Amino acid sequence: MKVSWSEGVGHQQHFHKQGRTIISHHWEFVGSEQKKSQVLNPGKHNWAFELMIPGNLPQTLESDVGNISYRLKATVERSAFVQNTVKKKAIRVLRSVLPSEFELIQSLEIHNTWAEKMVYDISVPSKLYAFSDKIPITFKILPIASQLRVHALMASIKEYCTYTANDHTKTDTRLVRVLRQDHPFPLPVSAETPHWEKTLLLDIPSKSPLVFADADSDMIRIRHRLKFVISLANADGHISELRCAVQIIVAESFAPAQELTSLPPYDPTWRSLPYDPLVVERLRASISDASGPPEVAADSRQPVSITGWSRLLALSAALGRPAEEDIQHSDPVAIPGSNQGSRLHSRRPSFEEQGSEVAGEEHHWWDDVDLGKVPSYKSVATGMFPSSLPPSYDVVNGRFDLSPRNL
Repeated sequence: MKVSWSEGVGHQQHFHKQGRTIISHHWEFVGSEQKKSQVLNPGKHNWAFELMIPGNLPQTLESDVGNISYRLKATVERSAFVQNTVKKKAIRVLRSVLPSEFELIQSLEIHNTWAEKMVYDISVPSKLYAFSDKIPITFKILPIASQLRVHALMASIKEYCTYTANDHTKTDTRLVRVLRQDHPFPLPVSAETPHWEKTLLLDIPSKSPLVFADADSDMIRIRHRLKFVISLANADGHISELRCAVQIIVAESFAPAQELTSLPPYDPTWRSLPYDPLVVERLRASISDASGPPEVAADSRQPVSITGWSRLLALSAALGRPAEEDIQHSDPVAIPGSNQGSRLHSRRPSFEEQGSEVAGEEHHWWDDVDLGKVPSYKSVATGMFPSSLPPSYDVVNGRFDLSPRNL
């Protein structure tokens, strides 16, 4: 990182300059601390290397006053009297912003009454934008004074670059983009249109150095402000201007990867079936009995689907017993796989035992079941799936297809 500039002219001119290394790392693939030479046979030789860079590194910047650059340098040191081979390659470091940073994507709005002449409202949908974005700026104006006209609407992006070198500071400002529209409201305010409204699109340049991304370091600091001007023509012909501004953040890009913090859509969520260890074990046992020897079925225990549930109902009907009643009113079942032997799971009481049977009222298996309850990972891993390693939670909490065709 380097900054340098001059101030004054002639004998009063002063130069300010400072530079420092942000990050440095060294790899050595051939040779030793004694610097002994090593002979490489003819052919192609590869050495893999990697470096985890800190997340707070400033991004690459090239301006007239400040410079932040990263480069990779490869050196082949030869023996005496033979020139070394040196190659360099620039590395560009970019910083992206996650779209889910809610404090940055909140809309901005300026609402006020100005000089008893008008009520104005200026809004933008967010305070965070990237290169090549278009900023929609909405002006809403309600005139109070009579015969008031809007002469022009203006919007601009102003950039502030502050450089620091040895306790000396220099700030450069520039207009990155300016947009102006004259006579935006040709029609006067009427009962049908009691106020004026107009949206302007202000585009951000697509690359550096036409615009720099926001930066914050001890030597280089870059900020951006969005400025608005409403030019008014009064009844006497006098032109007056209302000026206001808000701070925005300009990033080079947004993070392209989908974040894991987003909630799942509703459609996959409702398919989750409440977990009951007794039901699942009976289902597995019945499928294993019908599909082959127990040792074969035990090696292919996959998440249970609603199709397996239907197969259990069909198998139970073929054996002449009501499957659902058998599942709900059976004796306790011992489930192998625990380090302490078998785990005993008591049966779930029937609706009659719970005193919930009402004449003429239809009951379902999901009645009085906490639909949001899922088993703990520990209980499932130690009780139902005997293996050397506990299964992943997604496998244990298998999804059930509750589509109408399977029900």
